Amino acid sequence: MKKSLTGWRIYIQCRGPRETRERLFRSIWLSYRKRLTFFIRNFVRDEAEDIFQEVMLRVFQNIEKYNPLYPFSTWIYTIARNQSLNYLNKRKLPTEAGDTREKAFFPEAGDDSPEDKTIHRELHQTIDRALEGLSKENRQIAFLRFYEGMKHRDIARTLGIPTGTVKSRLFATRAILKEALEAYNET
Repeated sequence: MKKSLTGWRIYIQCRGPRETRERLFRSIWLSYRKRLTFFIRNFVRDEAEDIFQEVMLRVFQNIEKYNPLYPFSTWIYTIARNQSLNYLNKRKLPTEAGDTREKAFFPEAGDDSPEDKTIHRELHQTIDRALEGLSKENRQIAFLRFYEGMKHRDIARTLGIPTGTVKSRLFATRAILKEALEAYNET
């Protein structure tokens, strides 16, 4: 049985012996690598992997400062956001992701029939196109809510915006997705 990365588990293990801390860090790395890299790619195109490594270095150096009263995902995504913004500020780069963005919102179809796989792929392409049309901020909110399952207040805390803004942007995003899905169903 795989143990989940709960806030209290992280809090306790980061204060344990070296081997325990190393296992904890390895678990964090494996658990967040794809998701954080995708999130960072919403800020920058080419340097996402390097920034991810910087984020993990910060996590490793500051893990004892983590407060388990708040979700760990909020803490680590805030670090990722800040590192990405720092990178952009130092290099004065545009903040919109380009065509190199990973399609990580949806996993690939499993053992479905070829017809089911085609329908699955077309549906995900429709949703991806709708999401690509969103602003960078709204894509980040959609990712944190729909993919990470974060609560509104945690998204607000992570992105440094009011909870009401998160709710209104999610409402608009849902309307865009609903429109895209209705068009898909008509075809």
